[in-house]
Amino acid sequence: MDLGLIEPVAVRSDTLPPAMHTNAVLVGRDPVWIVDPGSPDREENERLAQQLARRNVGGIVLTHRHRDHVAGATMLAALLGAPILAHAITAEELRGKVKIDRTLAEGDALPLGGDREAQILFTPGHARGHIVLWEPVSRALVLGDMVAGIGSVLISAPDGDVALYLRSLARLRALEPKTLYPAHGPVIEPGVAKLDEYIAHRNKREHDIYMAVAGAGGGVSLGSVVDVVYATTPAFLRPWAMRSASAHLDKLLGEGRVSLRSGAREDISVYEETARFEVSRG
Repeated sequence: MDLGLIEPVAVRSDTLPPAMHTNAVLVGRDPVWIVDPGSPDREENERLAQQLARRNVGGIVLTHRHRDHVAGATMLAALLGAPILAHAITAEELRGKVKIDRTLAEGDALPLGGDREAQILFTPGHARGHIVLWEPVSRALVLGDMVAGIGSVLISAPDGDVALYLRSLARLRALEPKTLYPAHGPVIEPGVAKLDEYIAHRNKREHDIYMAVAGAGGGVSLGSVVDVVYATTPAFLRPWAMRSASAHLDKLLGEGRVSLRSGAREDISVYEETARFEVSRG
């Protein structure tokens, strides 16, 4: 862990349980970049601005559009006089909510001081415009919501895409990172093991959902799939389980492994009420 170069600062945010904070990650020495200031609280942002008062701030970087990653961006930018940077997709999604001063794309680099730089990688899946920062010297990833140090990452259709998410995880795994700086929870080492864990978890979840459809003998609802696959999930988390299962079913539909007996794939939000799933034949 290179704390002189990368430092997570936990700020209170409106995030999903069990997390209560978002890590606003400080990356670089001269300049320093603030990644995902997700707190809407003025006190939290003033505390962060005070911590950075004597430093050369390059800007604020948003990994994606979700509120618990962007809620403090406008306030902190005003306090620091700093620009806000994000992927073009995120900029469009935040139009009228957060003004993006500069867009970032795959292959861009942010100077960190000396000969160090952070490379921008485009990693859609959790959100359409998701990006991460890769620092190759320390083999560190500042990776937003690609993985979490507490709880898990929700892939929620239609914004989330399980197929893209798995591809992005595999790409990050191929880098063989040493250290992961997630937006929620503690720093993770070794990074490869955590990415392997996430890939295995998603593949198992997909297998379980497919088997729940197959075991029902055809014409099974989303709610029935969730009853089987998420049987031990607390009741208050059921809405999130529904979203996650929808995203996995959408992947299976796209691959032709599962088909709709009734309902419309275009409206995932009504799967529970209208759709019946079955294993594709032939």
